[in-house]
Amino acid sequence: MAEADEKVLNERRHRLAALFRSEEEGYRNEIDSMAENSADRAKRMIVYARQRKEEREAKRQAFADEAYQAQIRYAACYWLHRLV
Repeated sequence: MAEADEKVLNERRHRLAALFRSEEEGYRNEIDSMAENSADRAKRMIVYARQRKEEREAKRQAFADEAYQAQIRYAACYWLHRLV
């Protein structure tokens, strides 16, 4: 009876060890897939840089348009006052 119990116990140990190894491998794969690698980080940074560049260009263009409109208003007022 002791031999049978020992055999059953060893089989159970082996099954639990295999289960533990498979779970550990699954956890490692999950963690590895969650981590951002250098290629993903580079892509993300490129997208971020392009967005910031577009925002800066839009702000610059808005400022230039406003300055141009102010210049036109100033010139119009200047010539109107000279004519009067």
